[in-house]
Amino acid sequence: MTEPALNTLSRYGKSFRFAGQLLEHGQLQEAAKLYQFCRWVDDIADESEHAELAAKQLNHINDSLSGKINSRGQTLDEFMRFFKRHEISTALPMTLVNGVQSDLSPARIHDQDELIQYAYQVAGVVGLMMCPILGADKRGYDFAIDLGVAMQLTNIARDVKEDAEMGRRYIPFSWCPHSPKEILSKDEQIRHTTANSIKRLLQLAEQYYASARIGLQFLPPKSRRAIAVALSVYRHIGVLIEQQHYQYWLPRCVVPTYKKILVAAKALWQLPSVAPINTLKHHKELHQSLSQLKPTNSDAL
Repeated sequence: MTEPALNTLSRYGKSFRFAGQLLEHGQLQEAAKLYQFCRWVDDIADESEHAELAAKQLNHINDSLSGKINSRGQTLDEFMRFFKRHEISTALPMTLVNGVQSDLSPARIHDQDELIQYAYQVAGVVGLMMCPILGADKRGYDFAIDLGVAMQLTNIARDVKEDAEMGRRYIPFSWCPHSPKEILSKDEQIRHTTANSIKRLLQLAEQYYASARIGLQFLPPKSRRAIAVALSVYRHIGVLIEQQHYQYWLPRCVVPTYKKILVAAKALWQLPSVAPINTLKHHKELHQSLSQLKPTNSDAL
């Protein structure tokens, strides 16, 4: 039996829980349930001492989602009912599981295209799955992907040291040709190269955050306000990293509560006036590397 979804969100997703106060209670409960599924899958990869056992568990989840097996267990049955309730195609959580599975082997991202593909698998699809919960217009799905990608790029920029300690490097090799062990060293040149790569990560994230802001127009008012706050608070992690001069060897950047309140107030004040959604166009180049991964709007959910 899983713990109440809001408890999971409150413990592990403090920025999302903060923004979720602007949602209807029922929406918040359902958003927390989606977060709980993502956390459950992620914990299987991160907390298992044996990669083979974690891979077996993740394969079981995907086999259950695809309908290959019926003996799912209580927890997965609960999540299956959730996906059915929101008419979310099981292809989306399966994509998430596939992305998380890649973390079971030493993560070595090679170039920017591979980085965006990974970010889509573990976060962009979460944006898609959030759409029916938030009441998003289907024409806004591409923008929802962009918010997930932007947040994941922020995560990567924030967690360079922690990831390296786990033998992982999500910064593209083409930007930073160093192993996780080298990234953890005190070599000044390696630190300089890695710091510049983190700066580049956050600059790339800004492109996706900018697109996601446009996509706010495809949400009903309450959802629009909540996601505007979530976007701004999460983006502020990158602001703190910049203020820290990208020194990833220093303590992990966290947005304190008072700052979340200030950032949220500014985000709500600066919410754009509602524009005719037919005039809002998505920049296709942001998804050039995703042509083989993402579904079309018609079959996404």
